[in-house]
Amino acid sequence: MGAHDYRRLLASHPVLSSQHPATKLVQKVGARVAAAADLGYSWEFQVLDSPIVNAACLPGGKVVVYRGLLELFKYDESALAVVLAHEAGHVVARHAAEQLGFFNILLWAESLVNIVCSPSPSALDASFAACGVQTNLEPDSQKYCES
Repeated sequence: MGAHDYRRLLASHPVLSSQHPATKLVQKVGARVAAAADLGYSWEFQVLDSPIVNAACLPGGKVVVYRGLLELFKYDESALAVVLAHEAGHVVARHAAEQLGFFNILLWAESLVNIVCSPSPSALDASFAACGVQTNLEPDSQKYCES
């Protein structure tokens, strides 16, 4: 998804060359922000020649800054760093959410294994509790699980 959207953004307006002072500024500040994010992405920074006041950071570290945004704060490095850090924060948050989602899958899988392999009601209560489910299995409920 990110690569497709990135190409679509780049096609929407002329892209300033890598030698353009605005692009050099964005790449310089962006490299510092990317290093701080420390996600291991191959970050890319492009400046679109448009008066639009906006910036976007797509999955995988693809960053687009519009010239209008740079003009708004007069090409100030500190202001640009704030904007790029904010945009990178979206990617970091997505990355953390993906990791959390995977952790939840592992937790549910572990609980399923515990439920299947452990006929003890107290073990089942503990498995459900680990998933945030409150149970109170009575000792008689065990007879329904026996083969």
